[in-house]
Amino acid sequence: PATGPVFSVDLDSMLAEVDPAASPQALDQALAAQGLAPRLRPDRPLATWLPALRRTALDVWEVPLFAVQARFDDGVSARIGPAPRSAAGPDLRLPLLRRATAELVQIPVRRLDPQVPDIVVRPVSKDMDPRDLRPTWRKDDRWGFAASLAPLSMLIQTTPARGKAPRRSPTAARLHDRSDDRSETS
Repeated sequence: PATGPVFSVDLDSMLAEVDPAASPQALDQALAAQGLAPRLRPDRPLATWLPALRRTALDVWEVPLFAVQARFDDGVSARIGPAPRSAAGPDLRLPLLRRATAELVQIPVRRLDPQVPDIVVRPVSKDMDPRDLRPTWRKDDRWGFAASLAPLSMLIQTTPARGKAPRRSPTAARLHDRSDDRSETS
């Protein structure tokens, strides 16, 4: 790869090949210069965030990476490209990151308008399920939607505020897991 933190961006698929060792701030700045932002905002470099990622840290629709290129200790390099989940067997991208040194990861990005920050809403009911509305991000009692999704955010709250997506921990559990609700009804 060329020098990073952003090696290339595919605007059709909204995927960026980035340096996994880059700090989150450097990655944010490099993507912002192109009018983009990472879809997920890690709280540490992707090289350490992705291997530490637990299944409970993300919602099922959130995809942290699409492709990975890594080098083993013996110098052999491997690249696993994007593929539909489980269509080609088990997903080997995260195990590769745990066993080799990441050289490049392909992450989802979104368009960013610095003049129009994300719309931040507070759900009016604890019974609201984010899986129904799929916010761009969520944290504690706040959900964030891209400005283009303003009408959708109005379904949750009538007076939205403006803000920025929080950094994400790879080990923190999802904020709203309905599995506890299922055990109460059975």
